[in-house]
Amino acid sequence: MDIPECAEISSILLESESNSGELAQKSILSNELSSISNLSFDAPCKISMNNDQTDTDVKELSKKLQENIYILHEELRLYEEANKKENSIRREVVNTDDAIEQLNSIRNCVNDLKNKLKGSEELINEKTRENMLLKEQLKDLEIRTLTSEDKFVSCRNCVVF
Repeated sequence: MDIPECAEISSILLESESNSGELAQKSILSNELSSISNLSFDAPCKISMNNDQTDTDVKELSKKLQENIYILHEELRLYEEANKKENSIRREVVNTDDAIEQLNSIRNCVNDLKNKLKGSEELINEKTRENMLLKEQLKDLEIRTLTSEDKFVSCRNCVVF
């Protein structure tokens, strides 16, 4: 007597197993379900008991088999959930790696900007020194010009005849 639920679960397992080669647990569950679904209940022929007892045994075995199928189905569901979570975590790891890569790129840009800023500060300091020198030179020139004008004015006053 083949059990349709076992065949259905077994085919689902085989299909999902072909989609992912790394699922050893699914393979084990699939093999268990296949072996259960291939059972036939020839017990009444082999056991010499009265018919009532045999029917009871078959019913008990069938009930236990249904319970086992339910348990296997639940284990499969839990395994698929765990597999989904694992895939989600793997995607998060990839996203985290991308974020780390972007952060490193930003750090490199910030370091480049710091180096440029240091270069700019040095250039500003150099230009400030040049400006100070030019201001001093301008003051010297103004002083000389005033002195020259004073001499010229005084000479003018003296020389005019």
